[in-house]
This record gives sequence, structure tokens and C-alpha cells, in this order.
Amino acid sequence: MKPLLINLLLIIFILMQHNGRANVMASTFRTDFNTDNKDAMARREVPLKTMRDFLKRYDTNEKESWTKISDGYVARFTSNDIPHSTYYDKNGEYICTVKNYDEKKMPKDVRVPIRVSYYDYRIVHVTEVAYNTKTAYLVQIKNDEGLYKIIRSVNGEIDVYKEYESMPGTATGEQR
Repeated sequence: MKPLLINLLLIIFILMQHNGRANVMASTFRTDFNTDNKDAMARREVPLKTMRDFLKRYDTNEKESWTKISDGYVARFTSNDIPHSTYYDKNGEYICTVKNYDEKKMPKDVRVPIRVSYYDYRIVHVTEVAYNTKTAYLVQIKNDEGLYKIIRSVNGEIDVYKEYESMPGTATGEQR
């Protein structure tokens, strides 16, 4: 999971290359995926600007949970059976939304080119990062021999970002 998060961070940097928030995002992602939730906060503690933007973006009846992170806030919720994490900086400005799901929930225009190019592989996991009007995808695929690839899809173009003999973090996880 951690290598997938590192790849996610790379996509965010690509999407934000013309924006000066790269340092904010780096520390946000380092802090956010800590399993210790001591920084959880009540909805009433979320800054008004942040809450207004969140409610404007998401017309959801789902209960979201908020966490204070070193450089801002994260709202986590589930919509249409897809977990979402929406990030805001400490000034309440929207940064991005991250979604995680399987192949069934992938947009067809993202899934089809990957399936056609990598027909001997199955799609294991998808991470979608939406930043303003841009969306990037990290798609984890696996073949029958246990070779994993992480495919990056941005603006309709796909490329292999990483290849592994097995998933990183396992005993035989060698990067190619």
C-alpha cells in the first residue's frame, strides 16, 4: 500500500507542477496515512470556509469524518460504495480528492485502453486523484506469473510507472 501512496504523491506533483503547493501535499500525505487517529475532529471544529467548500462539492448524506493533519484537513467519507479522502490546506483551500476502488467502478475511457494494452493482466486496484479539473489514475495490474505493474493514466495517456515481481513490502518484492 505504501508504494501505491508514493505513486499517488507523484501523480499529485505532476498535476500540481504549476502550483506552489507541492510541499503542502508532501507533508499532508506523510501525515495522513498514519493509522493513529488522535487528530480526529468534530464537524463543528472544521473551519467554516473548509466546510462550505466541502458541502458545495459533495451533496452526500453519508457521514464524513474529519482529521486535522500538519498542513490542513482531511474529510473521509464513502459515496456510491467508493471511499473518498478530500484534502484541504490549513487556509481551507481545496487541494484534491482521492478515491480507491476496483475495476468495476473504473470509467470506461480509462479501463478500455489499459485492458487492450495489457490483456494478459487483471486490474487489481485503482486510485483516482482529482485536482480541480484534472484527474489522474494509478491502476495496479497483475498477471498470472505474479508480475505487478502500476499503470499511470493522465489525460488519456497511459504508461508503466513501476513493475514488481511481487507486491512491494513482501519478501520477494523486487522493483524492475
